Amino acid sequence: PLRVSLWVYGDGSGNKLSVRIHDAGDERYVRSFGNVDWTGWREVILEEPAKWSRWGGNNDGVFDLPVRATAIE
Repeated sequence: PLRVSLWVYGDGSGNKLSVRIHDAGDERYVRSFGNVDWTGWREVILEEPAKWSRWGGNNDGVFDLPVRATAIE
């Protein structure tokens, strides 16, 4: 994938927002967006998941499709 796009409802709490994706080889890619410092809905777009921090799984550095799981933290 070239990017991840999601809509997040912000409560102005300042909590940290991160997105994690598990690829088909169970490698985990994670990217921090920053703090939730807004209120209401906002689109969050994170570019180039293959270049995010990664660990685990087959650890080959290649984003293997299909996406196995996603998480918002």
